Parts: sequence; C-alpha cells; structure tokens
Amino acid sequence: MEMEVWPLGRVFPLTVDRSARLVVPLKTHLRDAINSGEKLVGVETPDGGFEVKTYSEFLRTVQDYFAARIPPGVSLADELIDERRAEAERE
Repeated sequence: MEMEVWPLGRVFPLTVDRSARLVVPLKTHLRDAINSGEKLVGVETPDGGFEVKTYSEFLRTVQDYFAARIPPGVSLADELIDERRAEAERE
C-alpha cells in the first residue's frame, strides 16, 4: 500500500508481526528520522488516538512537559543540593 498525503500529514500502513512487534514499512522513514533498529515509543493521545514517536522526539516531549511546570528562575538541581546539604548538617 502506498503512502497517501492527507491534510494532517502522511498516512501509511503499520503491521503487527507474530512477536507482537509493530513493523514500520521501510519507505516510511520520515524525514530520515527512523533508522533500522531505532527505538520508537507508542503514545496514547488524550483523544484516544495513538502516535508513534522516535525516542528522541518522545524525550523532548517529556522534557517540555516538565519544563513548562517549573516556575521561571527555579533550579530544581539547586533545590535538591540545598536539601541534601541541610540533611547532612542535621546528621
């Protein structure tokens, strides 16, 4: 089956093999972002859909999610170091 271009992006078939692995057709290596053996992550979307992302795309999404929840000017690393120093002083 050939890929089709829809307004929402490229659409292509996926197959689940006998080992329950998701098989992405070779010609769908989007933007040269997917290489043989590369780790992919399946993500259920809030509307019940399903997305396949490369590991690096998923990692970036997770980092952005948490970064948006940290107030500007706050360093979690500095807070952790301060907490550990306070614990060490109490011992």
